[in-house]
Amino acid sequence: MCLEKWSTDDGGFSLIEVILAVAILALMTLPILNYFTNSSLRTIDGRDKQTATMAAENVVEELSTFSNYEQIRELTATPDPAAPTPSAESGWKTSEPELGEAEDPKSDYIEKKLTLNGFDFLAKVRINYGVYHSGTKTINDSAGEEIGSGTGDVIRSEFNDYKIPNPSEVYSESNVVASENDEIDTALSEIYTTVQAAGARSVTYKNIRDNMSRTICVDVSYLSDKEYSIRVYYLYSYNYNGSTYQAEVTLENKAVEKSKFKRVFVFYDPLRPGQLQDPVRVRTGSEISGSKQIPTSEGDRASEETGTVVKDMEFYFAVQITKPEVLTTKPADYKISVDCVNALNAKFFTNVGDIMGVTSNESGTNDFVERKSKERIGRIFVDIYELAPNGRRWGDKPVAHMETTMAE
Repeated sequence: MCLEKWSTDDGGFSLIEVILAVAILALMTLPILNYFTNSSLRTIDGRDKQTATMAAENVVEELSTFSNYEQIRELTATPDPAAPTPSAESGWKTSEPELGEAEDPKSDYIEKKLTLNGFDFLAKVRINYGVYHSGTKTINDSAGEEIGSGTGDVIRSEFNDYKIPNPSEVYSESNVVASENDEIDTALSEIYTTVQAAGARSVTYKNIRDNMSRTICVDVSYLSDKEYSIRVYYLYSYNYNGSTYQAEVTLENKAVEKSKFKRVFVFYDPLRPGQLQDPVRVRTGSEISGSKQIPTSEGDRASEETGTVVKDMEFYFAVQITKPEVLTTKPADYKISVDCVNALNAKFFTNVGDIMGVTSNESGTNDFVERKSKERIGRIFVDIYELAPNGRRWGDKPVAHMETTMAE
């Protein structure tokens, strides 16, 4: 009877049954819809962040070609259409710190709009100059100390204001570069052995180290008709009981084509802490045994088929600060005394103090490294903000952040 009634009942589902079925279906499908919706949003968000990160990388790569604040100021300068070569619009403009962020007096703030993969962004950049620190060591501001290179090593601020020569300016086929290593130990050993052989048994290593002197020497002579031989060496001297004991230790000995030779760079530490003067000797041509005279003027150039002349030669003497105790030397007080004869017409440069002993009016100068004229870039901070179609920023937080170290 019940089965017959059920089979003949054509009343269908009631409204309540339909509502319950739809509700149950909605409850079952809602998590699935949410999953796909959230997944799509995460995909879009991830693509946005990935593109923003690429934009930050592009900014860092662009700005990494600069090394000092003068180049950054030129980058943000207003283009001059009246110039002989009209300036191009770089897109970079001066900016301000974010709202609530304290302005750093040692930084420049610049910004630029850019488009990448169909997304519009605003790149806000803070460029920090000079030295910076990792917070690993307390400094004494009143003493003028600063932290250098992020290592926690205290470095006098005077030494950090110099322009660092671009490696491509120094290490080229036309230049000779000499840098000291263990020359002091070599000289000590040689002089000590010689003194001991002379019967001075009471002389110690310490006595020699504390009393020996050093001259920085550069010899430029003929190796052949087409090559110069450039030898950079230290001449150590030690006086004992009226006798002088010497040791020559070579830093660099190189052959360079005469047509290419231009400069000699010597990077060195003062011999001892607090030393205020280093003697330098430069010899060219006939001053050196077995070598002929190197032309000193344009009129003499005709005597050579190819090559340079003395007045075209440049000698750079740069003090390195690799030993903490040497920091007691003040750059303003430090000097080098150049002794030369045939090399008087050459040009001599130093990165600290003054040059003494060069009589030619144009030879002695310290503009090899321009003190405090070019602050070097220390770090670059990049924030990338996404822009709406109306050019305004989406939100107050950057989509991507990147920072890089530029100078050590």
